[in-house]
Amino acid sequence: RRVLFRSYSGRGAGERGVNGASRAWWRVQSALFITSLPLLLVLSGQFTLLALPANALAVPWSTLATMPLAFAALLLDAIAPQWSGTLWWLADLSLQWLWRYLCWLQHWGGAAIWRPAGFGPFSLTCATLFAALYLLPRGTPGRSWTWLFLLPLGWPQLEPIATGDCRITVIDVGQGLSVLVQTAGHNLLYDTGPPFGPARTVAELTVAPLLQLRGIGQLDTVVISHKDSDHAGGWPTIAAQFSVQRLVIGEALPIANAPGSQANDDRPLPLPAAPEPEFCKDDMFWRWDAVGFKLLHPHGDEAGAGNNRSCVLQIDAGGVAILLPGDIERAAEQALLARAQLTAVDILLAPHHGSRSSSTAAFIERLQPRYVVFSTGYLNRFHHPSAAVVERYNQLGAQLFDTAYSGAITFVIERGRVAQITQQRQTSSHYWQ
Repeated sequence: RRVLFRSYSGRGAGERGVNGASRAWWRVQSALFITSLPLLLVLSGQFTLLALPANALAVPWSTLATMPLAFAALLLDAIAPQWSGTLWWLADLSLQWLWRYLCWLQHWGGAAIWRPAGFGPFSLTCATLFAALYLLPRGTPGRSWTWLFLLPLGWPQLEPIATGDCRITVIDVGQGLSVLVQTAGHNLLYDTGPPFGPARTVAELTVAPLLQLRGIGQLDTVVISHKDSDHAGGWPTIAAQFSVQRLVIGEALPIANAPGSQANDDRPLPLPAAPEPEFCKDDMFWRWDAVGFKLLHPHGDEAGAGNNRSCVLQIDAGGVAILLPGDIERAAEQALLARAQLTAVDILLAPHHGSRSSSTAAFIERLQPRYVVFSTGYLNRFHHPSAAVVERYNQLGAQLFDTAYSGAITFVIERGRVAQITQQRQTSSHYWQ
């Protein structure tokens, strides 16, 4: 109410007619949009210009059509119930039409959504000052320069990563997997999360916003461990929104440009300008910014298919070892043990989300992980992680994390040690948690 009052304060009664009403409407809408900017940044890390065209129709439509019909139907419920049903139906129909417009707006207006990279307390404070000063009456000295307080949002406040260090983020994608690995000058995404309904992906809601918040526009390598939808489902979103230089896959994906892809029951995934995929091989090795990346699996034809075809990626950052094994199960674990490819690790992503078909005693004993992360969905139907698997890691004395309860988990590796571990739901908890 204060925002509305301020937006009208100082205006005379001369603003009449169509032009006056238009100016008044624009003043109110712009005031609401600007004053909500800091709140939107805090709650969602983004804001969108779509609010203006959305409210342009939604506010008068609900005010002049939906609400009068609903109130009339409510009054008629007591005195003329035979008529109230028709009015309730009309009110519902008006909302359906409005909903179609909002969906159309969202579909075609994605470019109007802005997620400032690396904004922090300083830029948020400046945005709040801008919103407060904007409401000052016209003619107030300095009011025309308040837009300068928005400039800090255009300069990312990103935490630099030194050569030899890295940052590992296990993203909360529900029952699925996506891991972001950042070095001083390169970015790797291991798996892309699951689909979200018939037409969307979780990557739209979590992975892509995180990449944009980190100021990442290009992914040097994307590794899709295998074709299961909870690992590969977000690839169309990533391919459409980011420049991907290299794509490495564990097995053929149901997409047009994947080698060996054939028509099947999987939904086709057309990917514009995506790189030609290459299959994981256990002799692949590369080094970025003094951080080593090595693929340990799959090895030849013995890997079989499905989960055991998962790309197993080992990362060495100044002596800190990280293992991302995808969904490998007992057979692949035994193959890795037989080839003596496994060494002790500091950080382990639990194979197959902690399924009882993985994390065998011999596998755990060989790795001796200090930190273990389960990437699971809350109350998932597979009951991951298995209680028996959790107990095996507990007996080893490892520190356990679960994205279902911790949210995204970030390991900051500096100067050959795990310098910091951040659990998103602890650092950014909401009042209802």
